Amino acid sequence: MAKTKKPQNRGIYLLPNLFTTAGLFAGFYAIIAAIRGDFEAAAIAIFIAMIMDGFDGRIARMTNTQSAFAAALFLALSTSPFCVQAQTNNQIQEGSALLTKTAFFYADPQVLNTEQHRDLRIALPQNAGFAAGSQAVPVLLSEFADVALEYPIVFVKTPDASWLALALTGLQQGQNVFVDENGAWGANYIPASVRRYPFVFASGDDGTLTVAVDMDLASKDEAAVRLFNEDGAPSVILQNAIGFLQSFQGQSAQTSALIAQFEELGLLTDAQFQIRDQDGNARSLNGFFMVEEARLNTLRDDTILDLVRKGQMGALHLHLLSLKNIAALQRREAAHNNSQ
Repeated sequence: MAKTKKPQNRGIYLLPNLFTTAGLFAGFYAIIAAIRGDFEAAAIAIFIAMIMDGFDGRIARMTNTQSAFAAALFLALSTSPFCVQAQTNNQIQEGSALLTKTAFFYADPQVLNTEQHRDLRIALPQNAGFAAGSQAVPVLLSEFADVALEYPIVFVKTPDASWLALALTGLQQGQNVFVDENGAWGANYIPASVRRYPFVFASGDDGTLTVAVDMDLASKDEAAVRLFNEDGAPSVILQNAIGFLQSFQGQSAQTSALIAQFEELGLLTDAQFQIRDQDGNARSLNGFFMVEEARLNTLRDDTILDLVRKGQMGALHLHLLSLKNIAALQRREAAHNNSQ
């Protein structure tokens, strides 16, 4: 006679979901803290979120308490306010401020709809050919140390008065000299804004962030990846993308706040780079901002000390150091053009 399995205590099922909830709220708080400029609190919250994220799935597997509720909880919390949104018009409006600022190489970005796109498959890119026409890509403050070794870092102000840090990948519009004819990215470090492709956040009229994907990669090939499971829950691929986008968004706010502080201190000036090509013809590269070192030297001692204590002086010097890469970028451009 088969033994009847005794149902587990309800509290056992509750335990992993509590860890999931705690981890997600810690992640949300990290984003809010970064927007306020409280980077220390944001770092602590991110660390807590990492710990909680490591525990929830492990506990669920140890206690054999995986459930449909847990999947629904992840979907509800991890995408709100960062929503996989069901709406009538899934085409992202051209005026979406967030896309205007960060989606540099998305051919057909559309907001994901859990009903309409349940069977959607995406052929994930196998190379960086999609970025071959991008003269610059957004970079985050946390990337400055890696980016500064290979790319010039400059700043731009967006129409909504926020700031972006950009890694220059070309010296003329429509050309990325780091991407070769085979779509390979020829650098040791690839910025996060490139690695997140084909996913991106889009902002609605009410400021709500929604997950979008480049529908130019939609495919009916069985080898392409599904973004939703049969029950409509996000696939592992989409879950990972949402986590990446959340982290990216929080760090974007942190980066913008730092550059805004440089502006407030009067450190920024129009960037004017004079470049000569192989034939000796001169051209100007402008339309960006950079820190003027002479202005930095006029700051009061207490202001400089405050920048040092907050860890912001290091980012400032990495930016200045990165500008030395203009010459290397020019040499790379010459080699790129000769290979065409």
